[in-house]
Formats: sequence, C-alpha cells, structure tokens
Amino acid sequence: MKIAIVNQHFHIGGVETFLLSLIGQFKRMGHDVHMFLLEPDSANALLPDLRGLGATVEPFRALRRGGPSPTRRFDVVMFTNTDTFLAVLRGLSRGDFEADRVIAGAYQTRMYCLDRGPLNLHNRLVRASFAQMPVPNVIFANDACRDEHRRLTPGMVDAPIIPLIVDGERFPRRAPRDPGGPLRLVSIGRLDHFKTYNVTMLDVVRRLRDLGHDVSWDVYGTGMLQARMVSRITELQLESHVRLLGNVDYRRIPEVLTSAFAFVGSGLSMMEAAACGVPSVPAIEYADLPQTFGFPHEIEGISFFEPSLALPRQDIGDRLIELLQAAPEAYEAIGDAGRAKMSLFFPASVARQYIESFAAASTARPALGAMRHAIFRASAAAHRDGVVALKRLGLRKH
Repeated sequence: MKIAIVNQHFHIGGVETFLLSLIGQFKRMGHDVHMFLLEPDSANALLPDLRGLGATVEPFRALRRGGPSPTRRFDVVMFTNTDTFLAVLRGLSRGDFEADRVIAGAYQTRMYCLDRGPLNLHNRLVRASFAQMPVPNVIFANDACRDEHRRLTPGMVDAPIIPLIVDGERFPRRAPRDPGGPLRLVSIGRLDHFKTYNVTMLDVVRRLRDLGHDVSWDVYGTGMLQARMVSRITELQLESHVRLLGNVDYRRIPEVLTSAFAFVGSGLSMMEAAACGVPSVPAIEYADLPQTFGFPHEIEGISFFEPSLALPRQDIGDRLIELLQAAPEAYEAIGDAGRAKMSLFFPASVARQYIESFAAASTARPALGAMRHAIFRASAAAHRDGVVALKRLGLRKH
C-alpha cells in the first residue's frame, strides 16, 4: 500500500512520536510511506528519526511542483489536524495529487469540532467539511475524542477507534525506585492552551510543599503557556522547586523518567511514562482546576484525560498525597498496574488495525474550492494575530 501522511511539522510532540512508531510498523509490514510537512524547518527535531525508518519526507508544497508523477498517486492520504485537513482537500480538488481514500486522524479532543464563536470562520469551515467526511474514514484515538466530535456530527458515533501506540520495547519497566530518593514530579509535552494542568499544577506543588512534602516539578516542553507559568511560579515563590527545562530529546525520555517519583500530564507522554512503570496521573485537558479521573489502571477503556468522560473528577493533589503516603510495595504496584494497562497500546496490533481501517474506508471525500480555502487561511491567520495582539495589550493571558 502506498501511504501519504500529511502533518504540520515534525517537532517533538505526542502526535509526531506516535507517527514515528506507526510508520516504523508500516515499513516493517512492507508499505511505502511518504511524509509531507506543512512546516518543514530546522525545528523539526524528529526528522532524523523519521528518515532513519526509510520513509520519504518532503515539504507539502512539493506536490504542486511539475507535472504528473508516480509520487503524486497514493492509495491512502491521511491528515492529522485542521491545517493539514484543508490543505489535503484543496490539493485533491486542485489536482495536485490523487488518492483513492482520504483518512482523518483525530488525536486531540476537539480537533475538528472546535467552536470559538461565529467570527472564527476557519473553525466553521473545518466543522462543515468534517461533517462531510465518510464516517469509516475518520480514525479516533479513543472513545472520548469521538464523543466530543459526535456532538456536532452525530454520525461519528460509528467511526472506528484505534488506540495510540506505546512501544513497550522503547519504554521498558524501570528499576524499582529508591524509597529515599527525591520526590521529583515530571511533565513532558508542549505547553499548549488545552494542557491547563501546566498552570494549575503550580498550586498543587505549593500545597504539597506547605504540607511538608519536599516535592519538585520538572516541566519539559515549550509553548504558549510558558510566560503565564513563569509569572505564577514567581507569585507562589516556587523558583527553587519548579524547573522549566524546554524540549527534551525523545530518545532521552526513559532516562528523564528514571528518577521520577510521579508523572503528571496528558497525551502520549503520560502513556509512555506509565509504560515505564512510573506512577502516572492523567491530567484532564481544558480543566480550570488540577483534576484527574484517577491512575490509568483505575480508568475503564482507553480514554484518560478528555473532559467529556462521565467519570468523577478527583483532585490531582489528593492523589499525589496518597502516593506520597503509600508503602514502597504499594507504590511499585501502581507502577506495575500502569504498565499492564499500556500493553493495550503496543505497536504491531495498532498498525494492523490502521491498515485494516484504510482498506475498509470509503472512496468518497469532501471537495474544497479556492475561495473557501482562502477564507480558512485568512480567518485562521487573523485569529492567531488577534491572540498575539491581545496578549501584548495584557487583555488575554493564554
């Protein structure tokens, strides 16, 4: 099968590390994989790993160069976010390339159904186009993500769910922790707007320290919440106990987690930490408070941090206090249970499910004219510029 995947970039992030594992499995199965990037620049830190798998990597704009070519004909093209969604539809409508089947990868809770109000035309265009996608052609990473999207597109209730990949070989069970070791909390991931725990966790750290627990917090990642975090760290006098360490090389993640007391966060990094046997607390995305649904092994199914889950919300600080008070055997048992839960996400099974879903997908797809694509791009750019301007004026924090 000749597969094209269109992604925004190949920076260090949950979707990108997932795609690395998935593409590696595709190549082992004998498939021809092409990766096209909307933003191919020097910040694409994972590109060497991607090229090492034998995938063809090109800028998405390369599809518009020249005339007909075998490179422009694919069995499947899969996109992974709103920008790549509209770029793929426009490229197909314009005849830049051909694909038998078009697949949506839905890896973030509200990716194609976000509603920021009537003035955000780009969100409206995405929702309208997404509603025209054949249901079998949308792959959700978990049931909670699908539930969010079916609120606007009810038919998505029947769309396939295929879990993310957690590579048990790349993330082996770490050695038991030294009970006298440092109480080091760790988070890894981009500091995006929906990962609100990056801000609310600061109050948790302050609370735990005030209770006499000598905890620290290492945060790996960069993004829009960073300035707000720096300000809050100063307000809470946590400069000596919270470190913002920037991006971490993906290959170093097992090393970073070796001495972690616990992991707090969302996305693939939380799942990888659990696979390493680090007690992990899934943080609910978009939450205004530091909240969780519990440790991964306590949560039924494969959704852990989506706000739509109909489960009781728990305070992250309370769960960390339980962990701090646990006997060494009970602490290690939580780590073992997390790794056992992550075995549901090991690579070979996930890749087979993707190929089966590709084969069962419809050949139908939405079309996108030049005017609608131009409106999308202009509205999205205006929104981004507006957010930047409001931040500069102090009228918006994130």
